[in-house]
Amino acid sequence: MKWIILAGIFVAISLNAFSQQKIVIRGKITLLSKSRNIKISGLPEIPIKPDGSFEITGEITEPRVALISTDSSGASSVWLEEGTYLLECSEIKREGIQSVLMRTPLLTGPLDAMIYNHYNNASFNGFTNDEPAPQPSALTEEQKNANKERQRNNAFLYMDSII
Repeated sequence: MKWIILAGIFVAISLNAFSQQKIVIRGKITLLSKSRNIKISGLPEIPIKPDGSFEITGEITEPRVALISTDSSGASSVWLEEGTYLLECSEIKREGIQSVLMRTPLLTGPLDAMIYNHYNNASFNGFTNDEPAPQPSALTEEQKNANKERQRNNAFLYMDSII
């Protein structure tokens, strides 16, 4: 009898460990390049429609950070967990950086994903989405140090969410 109970528990734990969590990501992207596809690590690559919209569906086994990019851009990161997401993405150029970068200024979805995205955007340049970021070449050493301090302070605001 004990073996049957133990086997049942083992099977339940195994099934739970390999259970799939469904993700649906709908979005719109503003392109600077001639990218044709959007990629999120671990999910299928999807073509971008002529109006800039896209929809990715897939499954993951556990919540995790994933990289999102286009054919021609550097990657940004997003938090993935079971649920439906609405993204507004854009390819951007930064002064002093030759390649196109991917950013996700707006993400609506599971709460942890929204918190991660807001933190990611705030730490990207040390400013929140409400504040304009100055161009890096226009900063003095004192301003660069103040920016690093601002990034540190922004990270501190999210510590309770991380823990």
